[in-house]
Amino acid sequence: MSEIEQLRNEAPAYLHKMIIPRDRMDRAVAEANAMPGVRHTPPADLRFIEGIADLPYESVTFFHCIPDAQSVVCKCGREPNAADIVAYALRQNLHSRQTVRDAIIGVQCIFEAAQNGRQAPCLRCARRIMLSGYWRQEYMYV
Repeated sequence: MSEIEQLRNEAPAYLHKMIIPRDRMDRAVAEANAMPGVRHTPPADLRFIEGIADLPYESVTFFHCIPDAQSVVCKCGREPNAADIVAYALRQNLHSRQTVRDAIIGVQCIFEAAQNGRQAPCLRCARRIMLSGYWRQEYMYV
């Protein structure tokens, strides 16, 4: 069984979100990076994430995601990525700013089992896009 499958099996006991050891997170990130359809958030959007989350410039080195099949390219031509989800979470106060910042900067290794993906408006045109998963070195929603 893969590391991500094991974590998904354990997650319901923790209400689908749990703090895990660094070695397990490293294995899960390596596995997720090898999944088909992985999109790397471009540097300009990483800088946008840093700005909207009040993080130091160039502190976010990567943020990967897997768009849903209908969201690989938005109807406006933009390729959705993690910036859409982070902006939506912060603008709609889905989580406190500190919770989002802590997840991005990696205060703890957090694994959150994806249920049905996450929706957000496209940053360019506001049409709904869907990401089935997204992750950084210390946070994973897959």
